[in-house]
Amino acid sequence: MDLGIDFGTCYSSAALLVDGLPTPVRFGHNLTSLPSCVYEEEQGNLLVGFAAEHRGQREPGRLKCEFKRELEDYIPYVGAVLKALKQAAEQQQSHGDSLTSAVLTVPARYEEHQRFLMVEAATLAGFDPPRVQILSEPEAAALYYVWRNRESQGIEDGDIFLIYDLGGGTFDASLLQKRGDSYELLTLPVGSEKNLPVGGAEFDLKISQDLRRRCSPALREAIERKDLQGERARLLLRDQCIELKHRLSEVDEAVLTFPLTSLEEYVLTRQAFEGMIAPLIVETVEQCRDMVEGKAGLRWEQVQRVVMVGGSCRIPYVRSMLGEMLGRLEDVVLVDNPELAVCLGAALYGMELERRPTKAKSKSKKAAGVKCQNQTTDVGAATGKRWSRPAVLPSRVVRTLTGHDRMVVSVAFSPDGLLIASGSQDNTIGLWNVKNGLKTHTLVPKERPRSVWRRVFESIGLEGRGVHSVMFSPDGRLLASGMADGMIRLWEVTSGQELRTLHGHSYEVHSVAFSPDGRLLASGGFAPTIRLWEVASGRELRTLSGHENWVRSMTFSPDGRLLAVGIGDNTIKLWEVGSGRELRTLSGHKGLVNSITFSPNGRLLASGSRDGTIKLWQ
Repeated sequence: MDLGIDFGTCYSSAALLVDGLPTPVRFGHNLTSLPSCVYEEEQGNLLVGFAAEHRGQREPGRLKCEFKRELEDYIPYVGAVLKALKQAAEQQQSHGDSLTSAVLTVPARYEEHQRFLMVEAATLAGFDPPRVQILSEPEAAALYYVWRNRESQGIEDGDIFLIYDLGGGTFDASLLQKRGDSYELLTLPVGSEKNLPVGGAEFDLKISQDLRRRCSPALREAIERKDLQGERARLLLRDQCIELKHRLSEVDEAVLTFPLTSLEEYVLTRQAFEGMIAPLIVETVEQCRDMVEGKAGLRWEQVQRVVMVGGSCRIPYVRSMLGEMLGRLEDVVLVDNPELAVCLGAALYGMELERRPTKAKSKSKKAAGVKCQNQTTDVGAATGKRWSRPAVLPSRVVRTLTGHDRMVVSVAFSPDGLLIASGSQDNTIGLWNVKNGLKTHTLVPKERPRSVWRRVFESIGLEGRGVHSVMFSPDGRLLASGMADGMIRLWEVTSGQELRTLHGHSYEVHSVAFSPDGRLLASGGFAPTIRLWEVASGRELRTLSGHENWVRSMTFSPDGRLLAVGIGDNTIKLWEVGSGRELRTLSGHKGLVNSITFSPNGRLLASGSRDGTIKLWQ
């Protein structure tokens, strides 16, 4: 059974199929949403959801919320929230079996590397990576809307829906067309950016700012104190502003009584509240207008319905503004359970996958909510040529090497071709004889003091260990390994002894590369930094920074003067090794750059990406 998951900026939810019906998972006091927040204790343990909020009232500085906006930096926290959803769902099942498969929803605007990070977070939560499906949030909402209205409203093939998703912390809108039992994304989605967020949290902030302007000096002083009492007061104010906002969806005027002073009252009318949020809502409407009229080239009469999803769509003003945009208020509909529609739709999608087992075995492009065509492979940014895919050449398995207990992440040949090194999530490295397939050494890292990264992993029930990358030195005498605990280890190949551990990375190391002369080692991983090391001494020589995303792959040029790095934002950075100067950025891929290599003469750079293309750069 697939667990449908909606990981939200402020709240997260999940749903299971019970007797064929999508049913929300319940938390705490029979609630259907879990706060997307984490509290980190001094010893590194993570509390999630309501427990985190409760402890955060006493020590607000240890409480982290809304980290969906900074996904790359908080994958362990995302994993902790997903694990809490998983555990609650397992407890709700009558048979109590472990859940290993999930349909994980993401914003339609997420790029490939962000979807990959969400799968990594799901893996941390205990899901089996091959059984994690990625589904866009608007597609999940559309599935639920169609299912919910399957008997009452005629929805025909070819109908166009604008999915307007306004949640607690983000806004997204997508234009979908029904095609059989699936949906096609007609143009690129629109939505709020990280530096210009729109959602319920921003509406709460507007109320809070208005209260501070209008309240007494004594109350303002109590709220703006810089000590622990001030932090607690601001948390209380936030909660009361949320409640006030909810009441204004039902009444024309609401009153907030703040207990920090002499029970001072704050009165807010619906009209005044609408004036506060009007610029934000108008901006979302204009983005929708540009998406439909500009990007898709459609007329509004071609759009059958605007379907509103997300808790903030309960605000009456939102529907009225969307009605003006569409020109038909009756076709602007608020899906029932707007806070849960996405996770319920994800559970329905999981049911469809079970009915089609051959499609459930792999993560399809269709599951991502975008219709993709991959008939040709883009091989040359410099030449502009497009080449048909070559026929698959006949091949056979010469030998299968077994001995690891968990997934093998990285392999490398020695320069003389006589050995293969393999790095695995079982936290070991295997050295294998190519001719006979026998393992010559099993390299096991020495235990070190636990890093912050590893403590975070362990707090959510995982070891925080594993080997992510391996590479032989040019002379074949050394092997470098990038580790999940943020360490880089250097090994002597002939003896299998661990020679040195390089400390410097705070997060897991995804890639290591020796310079052609073997004197330097470059490393990068789950942080926007690249480190250069002197191999002989283990001394860190330089940190290359300036990019804002994580590192997936890297390689030196044959002359050792350049370092090419595949960055998590789908670009390639070129650095001058001697000066540490960034020379240029190569843009063109639409997915994560998994592998890069220079030609032997150094004149060309080849890059392979998750977008299914190989590009050659001059």
